[in-house]
Amino acid sequence: MFPSEKKTNRIPALDGLRGVAISLVLLWHYLSCQIIKPTAPGTWHARIEKYLWTTWTGVDLFFILSGFLIFQSFFKEYTNRGFLWAYFVRRSFRILPLYLVLVFCFIVFRAVIPSPERFSWLLDGAFPLWSYFTFTQNWIMGAKNFFGCHWLGVSWSLAVEEQFYLVAPLLFLLMCRFNRWWFFALLWFFPVYLRTLDFGFYRVTGTLFRLDALLLGACVSFFLSTPKTLNQLQQRPWVSWCFLIGSLALVVAKLVYPYFSILGWYDIFAVYALFYACIVLHVSLAPKGLLGRALSNKALVHLGRVSYGVYLFHEVFSGLFHGFLFGGEPKLNSLAQGAATLMALVCSLVFGDILHRCIEAPFIKMGRRISSRLQMAPSTSAKDLPLGGFSSDCKR
Repeated sequence: MFPSEKKTNRIPALDGLRGVAISLVLLWHYLSCQIIKPTAPGTWHARIEKYLWTTWTGVDLFFILSGFLIFQSFFKEYTNRGFLWAYFVRRSFRILPLYLVLVFCFIVFRAVIPSPERFSWLLDGAFPLWSYFTFTQNWIMGAKNFFGCHWLGVSWSLAVEEQFYLVAPLLFLLMCRFNRWWFFALLWFFPVYLRTLDFGFYRVTGTLFRLDALLLGACVSFFLSTPKTLNQLQQRPWVSWCFLIGSLALVVAKLVYPYFSILGWYDIFAVYALFYACIVLHVSLAPKGLLGRALSNKALVHLGRVSYGVYLFHEVFSGLFHGFLFGGEPKLNSLAQGAATLMALVCSLVFGDILHRCIEAPFIKMGRRISSRLQMAPSTSAKDLPLGGFSSDCKR
């Protein structure tokens, strides 16, 4: 059922975490967002809304993983000449192919569809195409106070990540230069503080306002790539458990007392990001531990591998099925509408797998081949570079 896996230094639990992230996103868009509101107390709609309203945090888990994995690659390759070119090539071949498929499908569908009013939920409100091609749509979303057309609405998180990728090498150099706890705290606190200010929808889609999750992932990677810190954490496994349990306690406290806040309602982003960062830290230190084994489930790992395509197209299939069958936006108001959502889910998973096999994986391999040619073996030792002399190996 699943493609054979070659032996690599990948941690399967991290792919499993990506599977958890896309599962949360699907629950949010296919259940929580499709329930007719307001819900009557005691109904099944109300129960779903009560217990699944935090599933929107799946995007934050994606951010944590992105920051973590990007900085891992920096530590492994920063002594190689040409590593920056190789980094941008790999990112481009990883992100652009499926994203361009999404955008071009939107352009073609909008041009040829005979009755666009049936798909107004998918097509209406699109921003200028140049914003999608330049990954600046998230700032327009902040200014307009909504996500735009749902076909391309999910692309806001890609815009945040792409903008982070541009400055990530500079952040890496700064983190290596200023290897002090206060510097990491300032980096993390800046976007958290910005969200306390009245910047409207920018607090949801603006890159500066969502950087804390990406930076937390980067910090976890940084600590695990520093030999002294890594050895201390490996010798004291209870430390990562304490971090994990403590961050979980914060999440529970926020769920029980949702209106209790130190930095305003939007500190919930920071609470969940901290929890997810602690999970990444724990499974990276103990991939064969209890949590690591649970996240290494083959189905979950496979879902994580195909998650990018599923993420891009799941709203498309939802809008297409509900538009064709009911002529409107996706809703869960009847069994027939529930069946349409279920069909959209199946198609999203199958199509995501096809995209991964036919487009995503081949382009990733191509990007790796090109990047390996751009890089040269290190001609100097890490201690001679202005990076704090850290090891480029992240031992597990």
